[in-house]
Amino acid sequence: MATADDIGREQRATVPRIVLPITSRGLEVTDRLCWGLLGIAMLAAAGLILYLNRGTTFFLDELVHVYNSPDFDFGYALEPVNGHLGITSKVVYKLVLETVGAEYIAFRILHVIAVLTAAAVFYAVVKRRIGALPALAPTIVLLFFGSAFSHVVIPIGFGIFVCIAAALGALLALERGDRKGDVIACALLVLAIATFTIGLAFLVGVAIWILLRDDRRQRAWVFLIPLLLYAAWWVWSQGQAGGSGEETSLSNVLVIPSWIFDSLSVVTVSLLGLDYNFAGGEVLGDLGWGRVLAALAVVALVLRVRRGNVPITLWVALGILLSYWCLGALAAEPGLRGPSATRYLYPGAVMVLLVAAEAARGIRFSRLGLIALFAVAAVGVAGNVIKLRDGASEFRAYSAAAKAQFMAIELARGTVPDTFNPEVAAPEAAPVGALAAVYLDVVDRYGSIGFTIPELEVAGPGTRHVADQILIPALGLHLEPAEGPTGECSTFKPAAPGDPVSFELPPGGAVMRVDSREPTGITIGRFDVPSVELGGMAPGERIELAIPTDSSTVPWRAEVPGSRSIRVCGLG
Repeated sequence: MATADDIGREQRATVPRIVLPITSRGLEVTDRLCWGLLGIAMLAAAGLILYLNRGTTFFLDELVHVYNSPDFDFGYALEPVNGHLGITSKVVYKLVLETVGAEYIAFRILHVIAVLTAAAVFYAVVKRRIGALPALAPTIVLLFFGSAFSHVVIPIGFGIFVCIAAALGALLALERGDRKGDVIACALLVLAIATFTIGLAFLVGVAIWILLRDDRRQRAWVFLIPLLLYAAWWVWSQGQAGGSGEETSLSNVLVIPSWIFDSLSVVTVSLLGLDYNFAGGEVLGDLGWGRVLAALAVVALVLRVRRGNVPITLWVALGILLSYWCLGALAAEPGLRGPSATRYLYPGAVMVLLVAAEAARGIRFSRLGLIALFAVAAVGVAGNVIKLRDGASEFRAYSAAAKAQFMAIELARGTVPDTFNPEVAAPEAAPVGALAAVYLDVVDRYGSIGFTIPELEVAGPGTRHVADQILIPALGLHLEPAEGPTGECSTFKPAAPGDPVSFELPPGGAVMRVDSREPTGITIGRFDVPSVELGGMAPGERIELAIPTDSSTVPWRAEVPGSRSIRVCGLG
């Protein structure tokens, strides 16, 4: 078995000199220069991500934290979310909301910091295996890894990156080979598994590392403490909604081999930027070259193992990767949780690259080898930036609709029922389901998440239409037979034969009587053209539409097709 001194000597012997011989004298590329180059790439990635997710707001899973923050307590912090513990994200969201409020820019910045931190720690690990300059290539691909856009460009990935950064940090701490390093590794593992279930895969890797050593009895506590803490929580969580027992199926053990190979195929083509889906959608269709590349990767790994002199850390990396994919297979669900879903790609990419780095440990890259490595990385970055762009476009479209929905609920305040759920009232329009009372409680405590009226007015017509679709049921607008006196009346006619009758509704609503041969309908709108159907009107029938007042002075407009005229009177 290897001792700490053995591993230390092995690492010093196998890490190549950082030299790039591009002149007759050679040019020494120092570790500091490589960190500087990585810093430039990190700044570029940060700027790109913040530009692409401009104007956005909390995504669906983030809103769970936001909605629960006003009543946050220790019990909620421990509650499982889709089978995950997720303490870190819950606590961070609570702290930011209480200090900054619902300013989404704060969460976007924190997310970018997490992305950069995970990449920096990954680089620190990999450069010990293959050298600082070669390690830049895979790290830069990860910074722009658009195949996993749902985590890279959307702040919902905050917990993923914190978990990966902590877990990789634990591996670095273990390499110290002393008590302080072990304490740090144990603490980082606790943080990782408390943040996301991915930490369990790294826990397996740490266990392999320690169990293959002579001093395993003295150091087993490093992985046993976080394991026991997680096991205690797991047992408790089985009685809670969303526990991991609800998210996994033991019968899925039969699909583990298929899941592993498909996952390797997807990760491989994703890192190379060859996974662009021209048909659209999140999940890849035909894996194509991915299967070929995956088979070649397996063959290369087998040949490397057969060559002998396999470092312990290669088995550690393989244990991490296979554990992660086994966990994914157990939670697989057709049409929702497949190997090519973006939620699985970033952790899988990090782990595949770790295995590759361990397998390549000690290789001295020639000038031609470095050129080839960075050329492949450049292709990967190019393809992934396109996917970042497309994924961010989807996120911005979701955010615009969500902010329009939230603005509508705020406008209807005082009228909208506490139990009003936009997703039920207008399922074709509402991107977010939440009771009005829950959202308004968040507004009172942390501030608005929705558009202001000026922001909505310059938004696209589709976004303005969403606001009308939500606001109409939120205010309870409906037609009913008219009763009682009316106020001032006006008669409106079509602007041209065959056109609908278009008119502005009086404040507070109106009583209407249509002059037509047959029953007709009425559409209304406020921020968009009248396009939301409200109901039917019979010829000569007096119909009342009451409109509660709110904080906006923008008038409602209506259209009635197929009528000769319509008489509109203010409510008396």
